[in-house]
Order: sequence, then C-alpha cells, then structure tokens
Amino acid sequence: MIPSITVFLISICGLGFSASDYFRKLALNNLDARILLLIFVSGQIPLLGLWFILSDNYHIDTFYWPIGILAGIMGLIANLLFLKSLKVSEISKVIPILGIIPVFSSISSFILIGETLNLNQVLGITLSCLALIIIYSPHGMSPFSGFKAFIQDKGARLMTAVAIIWSILAPIDKLCMQYSSSATHGLIQTIFITFTLFIFISLNGKQTTIPLNKSFLRPAILASVTAGIAYGAQLMAYEMTLVSFVELYKRIIGIIGALMVGRLFLSEKITKQKLFGIFMIIIALPLIMIDF
Repeated sequence: MIPSITVFLISICGLGFSASDYFRKLALNNLDARILLLIFVSGQIPLLGLWFILSDNYHIDTFYWPIGILAGIMGLIANLLFLKSLKVSEISKVIPILGIIPVFSSISSFILIGETLNLNQVLGITLSCLALIIIYSPHGMSPFSGFKAFIQDKGARLMTAVAIIWSILAPIDKLCMQYSSSATHGLIQTIFITFTLFIFISLNGKQTTIPLNKSFLRPAILASVTAGIAYGAQLMAYEMTLVSFVELYKRIIGIIGALMVGRLFLSEKITKQKLFGIFMIIIALPLIMIDF
C-alpha cells in the first residue's frame, strides 16, 4: 500500500513539471535554450537552498561526489535536449514520449539498485509504448505510419534521447541519496548545473546577459519556480517508494497535462490518435502500478 503522502508528493511533482513545461515552451519564443536553462536552474537555487536549511539534515558522504557529478552532467545534457525538442514540436506530442521512461527506469533500477517489475507491469509498460506510436500516427490508428512519423520528427528523436537519459538518471538520483539527504542532493545538483552551464556558455562565446524585459523573464521565472517545487517533491518521493512508481505516476500526469495545456493555451489540435493513445496509457496504468 502506497502512503497517501507519497501519492500527494508525486501528484505535486507531476503537476509542477506539467506547468513548468508550458512556461518553458512560452519562454523559448524569446530566449535561447542555453540562457533559458541558466535562468531555469539557477532560479531553483533559493527554493532548494531554503529546503536545505529547513531540513536540518546536511549529511553527505565522500562516495556521493563521483555519482553526484555524473548525475549533474546527465541532467544538464537532458535538459538542453528537452528544451530543443520543446521548441520545435507540439507539447502534446513530445511530452507523451516521456511515458517510456518507466521502461528504461525499470531496467536501470534493476541493474543499479535491484528494483524489479512483475510480468503484468511489463505488459502495462509495453501497452504504453504502443500508445505512444499511435499518438504519432498521421492517419488512422496504424502503428506503422505512427512509427515512421515518430522517426522522422526531430522533436521526437530529441525527446527520446531525453527519456533514455532521465530513465537512467532516476535510479542514480536515488543512489546519490544513499550518501546524502534529498535536500542536499537537490541543492548540489542545481548549483553544479548552473556553474557548469555558465562556464560552457562563456567559453563558447554565447551571450550571458539575461534580458530584463518582463515579458521574457516572467515565463522563465515561473518555469523555474514550478519545476523547483516539483523537483523537491520528486526527491522526497524517491525516498519513500520505488523509482519506477514515481516516474510512471508523474509521467501520466504530465501526459494528460500536456494534452490539456496544448489545447487550451497553445491551440494544438486534439486528434483521435492522441485521445486513444492517452486512453491506452491510462488503461495500462493499473497493470504497472498494482501488483496482481
């Protein structure tokens, strides 16, 4: 039985990241992806820093550092690819790709920290992957045309890379928290990514001045705040239950949120393929979440 506080934290995580996706999509209309990511990550430092201070748990082991640095590098790469994908594609099409994260998370969790899934859960994840292909089908429900469209879409390819990286990163995050508290890990990751990204931008001659136009900054700041809350909730949830459960529930909320945000705020079309694909994912959810 999953404690209600864990379900609440994962729900906050999913809703927070869903809101952040929308604000990042808006911000990309006026900001370079690197500058947006710098604002996005650095803006989370005060929030996570406050959590760190209030947590009264400053534990960190020397074994943390090699794993933590690896997590930071992977997080930086994945976030840059995520923004590039979000910029060139519909939010209601690329965000559902993150639904395949539980597949890779389960595999990497088994290898790294010994977590496993039963046959019914594997079946549910497979059904979710099939649903994703249907979402991309341009005509009817053909998985073949959907797969072809998926392969040809640049945003889809980029987001698939993001899904693979994040699926590996999830159990690495949990492994990091065996050597530190969740608050310590979250703060270190944001500081590391901010510093590394700033150095990278400077060495490549990119503009490092942050624009002062409120219309540019507002969505970037809101994206940072909502993601900071979501990230903190995610790390706390990791300490309470399986990584695969957190990732699955969070992504389902994100997929539904992307469909609604895309239609209500970005004028994206709701097709039969999108609706049927998301319905399939919802049907698959009990297979993955419940141990029959």
